[in-house]
Amino acid sequence: MSTLTPEQGTPAPSWVKSSFSFANGNCVEVADLPGGHVGVRDSKDPHGLVLRFTPGEWDAFVGGVRNGEFDRFGSLWSLEAEISDRLAWGEGQAGLRPSHSSRSPARSPA
Repeated sequence: MSTLTPEQGTPAPSWVKSSFSFANGNCVEVADLPGGHVGVRDSKDPHGLVLRFTPGEWDAFVGGVRNGEFDRFGSLWSLEAEISDRLAWGEGQAGLRPSHSSRSPARSPA
């Protein structure tokens, strides 16, 4: 992955936004770039930086999305589950704190 800055003489990519994005502004846009790369940008900042992925990187990412590997990211359900897990393990009484192994099956309740 790398960032892309606008280059003179390069045709402008045709950016596509998900049909699930509606008009709420919480979107990313995707475009085919020269050399088979795929660009991703924040739709709220169309003149900002673009993340550029190789075809292999993009295929791996899309495959993970299709398999549901990223479903827990950015959802309120995942936050609620994380808080419930921490409270079940006796964490969080003085405020939530980062825990890298909150879902580890080897931990036992205190």
